[in-house]
Amino acid sequence: MQGYLRDYKGAFQRGYKLGWKRWIMFSLKSVLLFIVLYIAICCFQYALLFYTPLYEHVTVNEVQLSSLLAITLMLLISAMPSIIYLVKLSFR
Repeated sequence: MQGYLRDYKGAFQRGYKLGWKRWIMFSLKSVLLFIVLYIAICCFQYALLFYTPLYEHVTVNEVQLSSLLAITLMLLISAMPSIIYLVKLSFR
């Protein structure tokens, strides 16, 4: 996990590069991060809806919008460093 965090931060630094094998492992760990974030957000969203008075006031469209925004944010968090590394590898 410590290596993943180092590589995650390194994606936004100018001279930090990965090889193809390390990039593949980093991308697989990013997919795992997306899955964990998705489960956490879903659990939080359902707990918030069912165990608070919001259950009576929230419409389906609002739940869909919040889910779409959460998925977009999770994709940005998990996939952006992998895409940056892919661009760095392509233009090496």
